[in-house]
Order: sequence, then structure tokens, then C-alpha cells
Amino acid sequence: MSFIKVKNFLFKYVQTILLVIGLILIDFGVLALLNAGAFLVCTGLSVLSLAFLINYEKQGGK
Repeated sequence: MSFIKVKNFLFKYVQTILLVIGLILIDFGVLALLNAGAFLVCTGLSVLSLAFLINYEKQGGK
């Protein structure tokens, strides 16, 4: 991939990329504060919310 393709991809999906990074950081914060069970629950909820958000965006935000 050329630099321009990578740049266009990042700018096109910057909100989604930041959302995924934020959810990962929240999950690791829960893991650091609590135990592995809470980490798995938080990760599952994050993935579900991300799936709903992506579905919402694909439908055009309606």
C-alpha cells in the first residue's frame, strides 16, 4: 500500500479508528483495576457496541 492510500484510509475512518483505540484502552483499564472476568465482560460489551455503531453507520445513520 502506498502512503497516499494509507493516509486516505486513516482520514476516511478516523472516528472508527479512534473509537476502537478508546475501547481497547478502556478494556485494559478495567483489567488493571479489576480482574479478568470483568475484563471479558467489558470487552464483550465494547465489541457489541462497536458492532451496533458500525451497523448504524452502514445504514447511513437513519
